[in-house]
Formats: sequence, structure tokens, C-alpha cells
Amino acid sequence: MQKVYLLCLLCFFGAVAGKAQLSKGGTPYSFGSDFRATDLAKMPLPTFAVPALDLPTLQREDAETVNADRFAAATAVSLQPNTHGLWQDLPTGEQMWRVQINLQGQVTGMRLLFDKFRLPEGGRLFIYSPDHQILLGAFTAHNNKPHLSFATTLLKNKTIILEYTVPAGKAHETLLHIHRIDQAYRTVGDMEKKGDKVGFGNSGSCNLDINCTTLANDWQEEKRCVVRIITVNGGGSSYCSGSLIGNTAQDRKPYILTAYHCRKGVSVSFLDFWTFDFNYEISDCNAPNAEPANTQNLTGATLKSEYLPSDFCLLELQDAVPNTFNAYWNSWNRLGQNVSGAVCIHHPSGDVKKFTRDTDMNSTTSYYDEQPNDNTHYRQVWNNGTTEGGSSGSPLFDSAGNIIGQLHGGEALCSAPNDPDWFGKVSASWVGGGTVETRLSDWLDPIGSGAFVLTSVQREKIQNPFKLYPNPAQKDLQLAYENSAWAGQTIEVRLYDQVGKLAYQTKQTLPTNTASKPLRLPALPVGLYVVQIVAQQGIFTQTLVVE
Repeated sequence: MQKVYLLCLLCFFGAVAGKAQLSKGGTPYSFGSDFRATDLAKMPLPTFAVPALDLPTLQREDAETVNADRFAAATAVSLQPNTHGLWQDLPTGEQMWRVQINLQGQVTGMRLLFDKFRLPEGGRLFIYSPDHQILLGAFTAHNNKPHLSFATTLLKNKTIILEYTVPAGKAHETLLHIHRIDQAYRTVGDMEKKGDKVGFGNSGSCNLDINCTTLANDWQEEKRCVVRIITVNGGGSSYCSGSLIGNTAQDRKPYILTAYHCRKGVSVSFLDFWTFDFNYEISDCNAPNAEPANTQNLTGATLKSEYLPSDFCLLELQDAVPNTFNAYWNSWNRLGQNVSGAVCIHHPSGDVKKFTRDTDMNSTTSYYDEQPNDNTHYRQVWNNGTTEGGSSGSPLFDSAGNIIGQLHGGEALCSAPNDPDWFGKVSASWVGGGTVETRLSDWLDPIGSGAFVLTSVQREKIQNPFKLYPNPAQKDLQLAYENSAWAGQTIEVRLYDQVGKLAYQTKQTLPTNTASKPLRLPALPVGLYVVQIVAQQGIFTQTLVVE
């Protein structure tokens, strides 16, 4: 069967919800008037005091660790319904268990990590703050997993209540055990030149909110693929960024592309506790100080492949992405060519989603320009916005909206706007280390199409002003352009054959007295070619059939 090497990917607007939805919604029983009218509501709620953190020690550890980005430190605990909290028999015939968790000292929030989580049918777990401003749940049997692990996203309060209701006679079927609480302590600190605060509202002032800059108007689809990742290791929790990425089977596999260094040195078992926050972004630009709701989260991922030299890590979420998340599986481009007009969408310092743009041509280098050049990275210098700690793993898009890399690291920050960042190239990660466990190709091209570009029918952010005709062609072509703005500009025309090899390349200066330019191709084998036209405003792609 003849392979097609340039595929069109229909936009993925969500997935089958099924068992995957993290939270079922609803209201805790104790919120209702029926409960508040009973004597049960008057019974004092037992509290569980979490041991205070040794902040001086943590701050010394952070100061001594290069690129330290931990924001919450791990505290070992043992909390479960048969040893803590209050059980009550409800008028409904159900049983209810509640406990209040209190933090101490200068901390601002917590993550709850369960090493035992299994609920029977009908069981419902809610997690909320005393003022009800934070409310997660209901978590149900739909959240059960074979490995029994579960974790919450960051709960920004020093007091949290757990409320669990279960049908009569099923309490003994419940497994709930919190073995660790990560306490958020690092609201002020040194993120290794990447901003001095962590969390909502604390990224650098030069960052551009994804919904509050006209520069991002044409990037409202792609933003929906970007997630904030709360990573977990033995010492606590940290922030990274990542993106949903599509594959040639178009089967909505929940693959997340992020950075290898976000997982480096972390046991694979900790991935069960990683949390992925969708749509964590401001919706009202007139209220930038109002933190958005953070209730669209999924917990747990499985490692698929990773590769140190290009710093990529591909994960698969353990749950499908619910339709309610309005997610977007993004396309990709593995041609590996330098581009202009590149964009990064990310969560700097764990803040809400931000937008960064480079209007110039990037370059291909080693990480930090190390020699010899292994051509594994794009080097970017931003014109608008920046990146920070927590942006690691965020996608780099070409001007057509295709992912071409993920953030490895760099020196860019608000006070150094001309310093570069480096992104591991999808083209380098495609073959990676040559095995299934170290490359992208097996996962992003499971049907073996050999595609070099997986894209949504040419959705350049600048409408493609160029047209090649006739198409099909033999040798003589005309390159037409739409308006006089292109006259006098020097462009580069590149043709890639069906195996991605550069078959022809030429630079042309467009005439000022006409809207077309003749091109004469060398003798090329018959077949399908990908044509890239590189101009100051971006890279424009189309296909050409040579007869």
C-alpha cells in the first residue's frame, strides 16, 4: 500500500468521558439543610494536625540545588477512617465519615496523596475548605485504579475537610489511606533566576496572559492542549508544563509531551501521583487577581518513552480526558527545519496559562550551544513574554500551530529579555535512542504512515499568501503572492521528498512590479513533495505533485 507522508489531522475536541472523569460533581451531605437541622451537625469535628515543616532546612536545600523548583515538601502521615475522624449514621440510612486536616506554620496549602484508594459503588468522597470556597468531588468508584493510588491537586488552604458517605453495610469495603501530605511552603523563594515567587499571580510581570493579549487571539485552540503538571518525587511536589499531542491513528490517546528533566531521577511509581491541571487560566481580564477555579484535573500517568539528549518525555494519562474539559489534541511537525514566528504556551512558576512569541527565525543547536553541535534543540530568543521555572516541558509551536519541540531550559526571564531558551526538537526525539522506549515514532505514528507533518489543514496563524501553480507540475512553476507587501522580500523555497529528505532549495527575491515569480525546478523524481516557503512573517507549507 502506498504511504501518504503528509497527513491531515482533524481537530480533537474532547474524548469519551466514561470512567475517566476525575470528579462527578454534586454537593456534600453536610451542606444540606436536612443535616444542619439534626443533632449530628452539632458534634465537634475531629482534627488531624500535620507536623510543621522545618522551613530553614528546606530553604537551605533549595538554595543548594541548581534549578530547584520544589514548591511543596513531603510530610509522611497515616490517616484513615478506622483510626481518625468521626463516623455518623445518617437519616438516609447511609454512613458519613468526616475529618478536618490542619496545617501549621508558614505554609499556604496542601496536596493529599493516598497510597490506598478504593471506594465501593455508592461511596462518595468530597474534599473542601471550611468556607466552601474550595470543593473537589465527588470522587467515586469511577476513580478506582488497580494500583490503588490517588492524589489531589494543590488545595490552597491551611484547613481542609474530608467528607465520605457510603451506603449502609459497605463501609468495610472502603480503602482510604493518606500516607503523605505535601505542604506548600515556597510562596517566596529563589526559583534559580526564574522569578522569585511560585503559584497563582507570581510569574514575572512581562508574562502575557493567554486570554488578555491580542497576540494570542489566533491561538485559542492550541492553548487547550497545554496543561499544568504537578510532579511528585520523594521530597515533594514541583511544577512543569506539558501538552496533549495527537497521533496518526487519530484515536485520542491521552499522550502528554513534556520534558525528560521533569521526571529525571523520579521512580516511575511516583507518576501515579502526578496531577494534570487543564484550563488553568484567567477568564476575566478585568479581574486578574481572582484565581480561576482549578477543578479540571486528572491524576496518574504511565511512562511511554523518553530521551535525555533531546529532553523529551512522553506520558499517557491513566484516564481518558472528559468531554467537559474541552481539550485539544495538538498536531506536530518533525521536519526539523528552523522556523520564524514560533510560540510557546506554558505555566510559568505554576501560574495561569501564558503566551510567549518569537517573531524572528530560530536556530538549531545543542543544548546551551554546547559543542560539538548535535542539532537536537531549537534556540529561541523571545520578542514577547518569557519563560520561567514551571514552564519546562511546554510546547513550542511553529507558525502553523504544530508542535515542534518542548522546553528544556535556558536563561530567558523578564529582567533578561534577550537571553535564549532551548527546546528539544520533535525531529530529534522522533528516532531518539533508536528503541521504542527512547523515541516518539512508535507512539505518534502507530499506523506506520511515515508522516512528517500531522496538521489541521494548514491553519497558519498568518493566512498563506503564496500559491504554486500548476499543480501537478513538471519543471516550470509560478510562485504567486497575494499583495504588494511581499514585493522585494527575499524568501527561501524548500522541497522535501516523501522520506523527508531535502530535495531542492533556492533563495528568491520577489519582484516589485508583479505578483508572481517564475521558478524552474531541477529534474526530480515523480511523487509528492512538501514545499516550505520561508519568509520574514513565518513558514508557509503546501504540497506539490511532480509529474
